[in-house]
Amino acid sequence: INAASFARRLLELGAAAGNQALLNKAHKVLQRSETEGRNALDIEYDEKNPFTVCAASLTPIYRGSPSIRSAFCHATYKPEFKDSVCVLDKMSVVGLDTVGLVSTP
Repeated sequence: INAASFARRLLELGAAAGNQALLNKAHKVLQRSETEGRNALDIEYDEKNPFTVCAASLTPIYRGSPSIRSAFCHATYKPEFKDSVCVLDKMSVVGLDTVGLVSTP
């Protein structure tokens, strides 16, 4: 159940620390998800497999899957977005290797 997984992770990582309203909501979502035991929507998500998020489609790119990057901001994309303009920096071409000034994180 995806909602339970998200709520459990939120609580485990302490991401809601200091935000009592968010903590309460995460607990409620966790309880309701465990009692109902179903997903209302099917989403492409595997909680056991690490991933990055495609900047264009906002879908996961799982470890070991092919991916490309924006040369300037290093945003990750699925290969089908090669040669498009980066949606984050709006100036670099996705998947293009560059020579010269390149920003590195």
